[in-house]
Amino acid sequence: MYSSSSSIQAKKVDHNFVVEGYSATKASSTSFPSNRLTMGGYNWEIHYTPSCYEEGEYWVAFKLVFLGPAIDLKPGGTTVKVNASLRCHLVVPTMSPNWDIDCEVAWLDREDKEWEEKSVAHEFLKETDSSPWVRLSSRKVVDSYEPIIGCDSFRAKCTITVLMG
Repeated sequence: MYSSSSSIQAKKVDHNFVVEGYSATKASSTSFPSNRLTMGGYNWEIHYTPSCYEEGEYWVAFKLVFLGPAIDLKPGGTTVKVNASLRCHLVVPTMSPNWDIDCEVAWLDREDKEWEEKSVAHEFLKETDSSPWVRLSSRKVVDSYEPIIGCDSFRAKCTITVLMG
């Protein structure tokens, strides 16, 4: 009788992507990167855009960008194959009694369909490869949520998972 087993291990890191000045970001056609994050021996960035145009409308979206190994172990720029995923959901401000005067707000994980967690998995083969955009919500829905408009900010909780081995 033969016996075998396999184990797939993963490393995870959470990142809070804070967008202050949301209204100003809507005027840009470029994406906005996070700080460099190191996970699973590789460097990553999370990019945000409020201008992902698909299905006839604009979306608030995020993507994962592969920046290569944290330490160059193999000279000559050999090809790597890294499997990773990005999960994100919007965390939005709640209205305080004086929210129109003071935008020091509490943050709320909303559990309705408009704010559900979205994810994408991708195989990265070279530096600067990026995942497809993760569309979190249409810009129209985000723009209609009064605390975001009032405070001109929101955050997205993003999790990077890198498969190891």
